[in-house]
Amino acid sequence: MQHLMKKSNTSQKVLKKATTALKFLDITQYELMTKDTPSAPLFVINRTNPLGRITFNCGGDMGKPTTVTIENVKIPLDLSMQAPRDSLLTSTEFRRFLGSGRLLIVEAESVAELFANNTNAARLYEKMHGTEFRQSGQMIDIDDNGGMEIDGMTDTTDLNNDGLECSAEVANILELEVQNNTDAAETAVLTQSSQFDRADCDFLMAHSTSDGIKSIIAERLQELDEEDEA
Repeated sequence: MQHLMKKSNTSQKVLKKATTALKFLDITQYELMTKDTPSAPLFVINRTNPLGRITFNCGGDMGKPTTVTIENVKIPLDLSMQAPRDSLLTSTEFRRFLGSGRLLIVEAESVAELFANNTNAARLYEKMHGTEFRQSGQMIDIDDNGGMEIDGMTDTTDLNNDGLECSAEVANILELEVQNNTDAAETAVLTQSSQFDRADCDFLMAHSTSDGIKSIIAERLQELDEEDEA
């Protein structure tokens, strides 16, 4: 029991170092900043707890109804890629999510800075949108030496004075465990394990308290062993 408690405390130590480096706006501030730019992106970040998918309906292209989806990830997503900006701003459901704090609008410049300095966040954005992040028509170069932090999303997060590190994806999984959201943590491992390298696997095996996660990681380690032998 003491051993498990030590792992849990270690996970919290990982997460404590991650801080939000994004600038948030209320809807009035966003409207004023973008009033002369109807094609401006509308970045939001999912703040549900436990983290879950958000969906709502609003007017789409040509006025036809469309469903907007904000996936359960902790990076800013551009809703203007799913629906027109003006339709989003007039959506009662969207405003309700903002009012409850489950969604936050993020300033575009701070989003650009995040993706320019955080490789993991930029790659996850690309995965969610099917395209690389661009600002003002220019593609943002990804700097592998960056380290901007966003709620557990860091390129590398120091664990302790021994110099151990974990990736953003692993830090997020440990955060879910700390929140006692084991089902979501195991689902995240199941869907992401094929992308884990040996360092990710070793870190999770050492610091996760979930037998389900360890079982999935054990299978991934076996796959990596087979790849090394091939």
